[in-house]
Amino acid sequence: MHNALRRSAGIFLGALLLAFAATSASGQAQEDVLVEPGQTFTARVLEVTDGDTYDVRRSAGGEVTIRLHGVDAPESAQPYGTAATQAARRYVGGKDVRVTVEEICHYGRAVVRLEVK
Repeated sequence: MHNALRRSAGIFLGALLLAFAATSASGQAQEDVLVEPGQTFTARVLEVTDGDTYDVRRSAGGEVTIRLHGVDAPESAQPYGTAATQAARRYVGGKDVRVTVEEICHYGRAVVRLEVK
């Protein structure tokens, strides 16, 4: 009887640990929000990755990586990349924006039109 109780407790604790690990592992994925072309939402710019790619937090919750439609700024490591990133940080860093999703690129990023509020 004692061994059966110990075994049941071990199974329960193992299941509980697995459930906690699954919740923790999916915690980041739950924060990322899927968006579709045609959607419009308000957000705050959290991070400027480079001149045309930003991370935003939607006012309804969740984070989205966005890329500006019609803009091809140099990557941070390319010539003028640092200047492009700094300029983008000055214009949109930490600001509230209106985001209109135009398409989803092959990297899975939302390609958007952006309006600073």
